[in-house]
Amino acid sequence: MRRRRRGPLGEAYAIAPWRAGGRSVVEPFPTWIGGTISRSTMGSVRLASLTLEGFKSFAARVELSFPGAIIAIVGPNGSGKSNISDSIAWVLGEQSARLLRSQNMADVIFAGAPSRPALGAAEVTLTLASPDGRWPETDGRLAVARRVMRDGTSEYRMQGRRVRLKDVMDELMDAGLGTRAYAIIEQGRIGQVLSVKATERRSLFEEAAGITKFRARRHEAELKLAETSANLLRLADVAAEVRRALEQARRQARRAEKHRELRTALAEVRAALFAGRRAVLLAAVEVSQQALTAAGLAEAEAAATLASADAALAALRRDLDGGQERLTAARDQEARSDALSQRREAEEEAARRETADASARREAAVVEADRLAAAARTLAQQGSALAAALAGAEGTLAGHERQAKDAAAAAETTEAAARAAGAQAEEARRTLLAAVAAASEAKNRSHRLEVELEQDAYQSTRLGAEHERLSAHLAQTAGGEREAAAKESAAAAAARTLETERQELRARQEALAARSSELAAARDRAGHERWQARHEREGLARLLAEARALPAALARALPAERLLGTVADFLAPAPETAKLLDRAYGELLNLPVCADEETAAQLVAQAPKIEGKLAIVVADRTLAGRPSPLLAQGGAAPEHLGWLSAALPRADVARDLGHARELAGRDPDLVVLLPGGGRRRGALIELPGMRATAPGTLELRLREREVTATEAAAAAREEETEAALEQVRRQLAELGPALAERDAAAQAAAEALAAASSARASLHRERERLERELEALAAELARLAEESAALAGRLAVAREEVERLGRRATEMEAEVDALARDADRAREVGAAARAEAERVRGAEAVARERLTAARRDLDRHRNELQELQRREATAREDARAQAERAGAAGNAAAAARAELEELLARRNASHREVERFAADVEAVRMRVDAAALEAEQRRTAHLAARDTAHAARLALAEASGARERLEEAIALTLVGQAELPEPPPLDAVPDLETREQALATELEALGPVERSRNSTPPAPNASSRPSPRSTSRSTTSSAACSAGARRRPSCPTRTRRSRAGSRSACGRPASTRSRCCCSPAARRRWRRSPCCWRCSASGRRRSASSTRWTRRSTTPTSSASRACCAR
Repeated sequence: MRRRRRGPLGEAYAIAPWRAGGRSVVEPFPTWIGGTISRSTMGSVRLASLTLEGFKSFAARVELSFPGAIIAIVGPNGSGKSNISDSIAWVLGEQSARLLRSQNMADVIFAGAPSRPALGAAEVTLTLASPDGRWPETDGRLAVARRVMRDGTSEYRMQGRRVRLKDVMDELMDAGLGTRAYAIIEQGRIGQVLSVKATERRSLFEEAAGITKFRARRHEAELKLAETSANLLRLADVAAEVRRALEQARRQARRAEKHRELRTALAEVRAALFAGRRAVLLAAVEVSQQALTAAGLAEAEAAATLASADAALAALRRDLDGGQERLTAARDQEARSDALSQRREAEEEAARRETADASARREAAVVEADRLAAAARTLAQQGSALAAALAGAEGTLAGHERQAKDAAAAAETTEAAARAAGAQAEEARRTLLAAVAAASEAKNRSHRLEVELEQDAYQSTRLGAEHERLSAHLAQTAGGEREAAAKESAAAAAARTLETERQELRARQEALAARSSELAAARDRAGHERWQARHEREGLARLLAEARALPAALARALPAERLLGTVADFLAPAPETAKLLDRAYGELLNLPVCADEETAAQLVAQAPKIEGKLAIVVADRTLAGRPSPLLAQGGAAPEHLGWLSAALPRADVARDLGHARELAGRDPDLVVLLPGGGRRRGALIELPGMRATAPGTLELRLREREVTATEAAAAAREEETEAALEQVRRQLAELGPALAERDAAAQAAAEALAAASSARASLHRERERLERELEALAAELARLAEESAALAGRLAVAREEVERLGRRATEMEAEVDALARDADRAREVGAAARAEAERVRGAEAVARERLTAARRDLDRHRNELQELQRREATAREDARAQAERAGAAGNAAAAARAELEELLARRNASHREVERFAADVEAVRMRVDAAALEAEQRRTAHLAARDTAHAARLALAEASGARERLEEAIALTLVGQAELPEPPPLDAVPDLETREQALATELEALGPVERSRNSTPPAPNASSRPSPRSTSRSTTSSAACSAGARRRPSCPTRTRRSRAGSRSACGRPASTRSRCCCSPAARRRWRRSPCCWRCSASGRRRSASSTRWTRRSTTPTSSASRACCAR
């Protein structure tokens, strides 16, 4: 929709609404001579930067910027060029791993290298820039990021926020981008596009025209319409079904109303029953409490009586224990007295027997002594006779002994002489042999000493020569060591000098390298700036060329020399004024200018032949328009200011809106530039849109001049840095050989120093070794000299010993011969003397045998006499000892008798004391038995009282449990009822029960009606009645168990009747052949792990706000119990 308004010169401004991010933009466009020039309203989007991290070969974070309109990425095979295009397609939402040259999406993550581990995620961020004002909240930039993890999950981010893939596709579709869009054209795509059919090629044109996004949105709308149609069909089916079910619901409503009436009546009847039973249970609880109180008092009294009886029994038992201890001690004392008296009696009897035996032995000893004395006298006489015979035999034997002694003495003398001579001869022989052996040993030792002395002399000579040789070698080595030390010092000084020079050259090289890197970086920066400036200048030149380009019809109608250029060529404004002129005149500055009116007339004459619309400005210097305040600042020449003022509308700049309104009021044709953008002409106000407008012609020219200057400066800096870099490179090239020469010289000096140090160290070690060897040789020579002197002395002594022993051996040989002859003669004489001595020795032996026999007889008689005398003395001594022992035994017997009498008296006293203690103990034992019998009776009474109290507690617990279950049944049954009615009389209860059963039967016949909302209330707990009459109401009464108790699956199912009647504790009848978990038997069985928290053992229930058991609970709160109760 365009609206056109004519001005005085035919210019027009139209409001052309077009959509840019959901906002309307007002754009002026001029028309001249029936022609119209309009600018395209399509925005442009370009790639600003790309950031990759962990994507395929890009392990580290890499950011690529694209400053120009055309960017080429070059590099060898395998450098990652295709990975960049894959990353762009991937971040734009590509879902096919095959098109990304991968098996799955996780393959795009960096898989690792020998020097780097594999990564766990890959991320690519694509930044788009829109110079026409798209995405104003981020200064015309859109950042789209995609991240994929190793498990295959991925996420999308747009402007830093997590978004869906659809959001990304919608946003990119508005900009004309997509994974399969023409914005990415792979190799061979152009040929494929050219070879396809026109219908297929149309999709590319539609995409370029921005129609694809509308087709996609139309497809989505069609899908939603189809889904809505399907939903409408389903809703129609559901409505039909609902209508069919409505009649049935009405019938059920009527049944529900009747069911509600019956349930209300049943609730009233049950409320009356509940009131009556609660009254009965309250009375039973009161009675049970009174009975429990009385039983508790009786139990406490019985316990006190039992305690006193137990205390008295304990005291009596302590007395009994003390009496028994005293009795035991007395009996022990009595036993010891009896044993002592018996021992004394035995000793007295033994003493009497010993006295009698001693008297008998004494008498026998006296008789034996007399007999032995007579025998001794007889033996003495026989001994005298034997002594006389012995004296004669001894005389004869003495004669023979003298003869034998004389012969023996002669024989012995002769033999001694012979033996002495033999011994002397043998000794002389041994001495001779020893002397000969000593002489031989002395000769051998003398010979060995001579040999050793010769060896020492040879060793001394050899060692002396070696000592001289080593001394000369040592002197030579010491001189070589001094020379090596001097060489080492010189080599070290040279190495230090070369190292200093090398370090200086290295520092200079590093400084030049750093300078080269700085210059190379500066050159690259200057080259990049020059390239950017040139690229921008070329772009500006293209824009300016497009602005300067003449229409084709104008070029055909007029020759080029008849045209003076464009309006902008006649202006030279300042930079701040150029922007204002561009805002004021816009594309009017690009209109061509002809030289004169003739040219304009020629163009008008050819107008019917020209296709399209043309606009041109005549540079008629005769025209004198009123100068514009803004145009006067445009730098135009005075001669051109007139026709420029006539061709261009007058324009001025307003300080604020009020000033603009004032200017527009004074001159409606004046174009007023508003502050902050926009302009006003009379009543027409034109405001800029959100998108930034393209720069104007004058601004482009100023920018071109600035960019040209920047390019020239960058080129100058690049040439300057290139020259400096070349100089530094030459210096580095010159420094390289010098540094290599210094390195080689330093290496040679280091090697020479190492060789000199090694040679010096080797010579030093050799000198030390030679010194040690010389010291060892000197010590060895000294030792050999001492040993030679000692050997010479020993050799002289040995030679003298050899001569002396030779003389001694000759003398001993003569002496041995003489002694041998003397020994032979003495041996002959000794043989004759031995024969005579043998004869005399035989006679002496005979006489000696006779004398020996006589001596043996005499000795025997003497021994017998001595034995008889000894036996007589012994017998008399025994008799005297027996007499003494008999007297002592009599005295001991008298003392033992007196002691025995005393012991007997003490034993009788102990016996009497034992009898007294036994009587006391027996009396105490009788009292203990009586006290024990009394305590047992009292204990029996206490147990009976405790059983009574326990029965009362059980009765109270049963009554309380029945009351609690009744209260629970009341709470579950009479939901919403404030309180129970007054309890009915007892005689009315049977009628109420009959009425309840009839209503329940009628409800059961009516059938289920909305069980989830209006369930039948459970019947009152039948076990709460003291005496149930029947079990006919099993169905209704069993509901209390299901509603009031949560059973666990492991509850026993064997049938057992409760003590309260035919029903279980919770109201479930026993006739159903199953036992509820809350029956008394179940409570006793499951006392340690209750299966429900409402009806545990003895009516205990668990508090809702505590994890402990209330009342008289003996069940531990285990985790299993809590889990059971949680169900």
